[in-house]
Amino acid sequence: MDAQTKVFRTHRALAWFYALIGIGMTAVIGLATGAYVELLPMLLALLALFALHFFTARACKQGKNGGRQASIVISCLMLLGFPIGTLIGIYLLSNTWHSWEAAA
Repeated sequence: MDAQTKVFRTHRALAWFYALIGIGMTAVIGLATGAYVELLPMLLALLALFALHFFTARACKQGKNGGRQASIVISCLMLLGFPIGTLIGIYLLSNTWHSWEAAA
């Protein structure tokens, strides 16, 4: 499997992970307490993370250089999320470090 596909699949999985976290928070906390307004800032943050990973995944699938650059920035930020984010960040960096055109 080439590096583009690996990065695409990782971003796509992260996007849906954030979507599931938002749905789960709404279902568990919102239905239990009825505090939907208090959940709004967290849901908006999760929506932003979903959109970031979703559109980066789409750019990576199309082989755009902007997708590769966005993946590098995202992976550098994920390095701060010890330990799981660090592992994902290292994986993304290892697949985006070299130009995709040279690898193809």
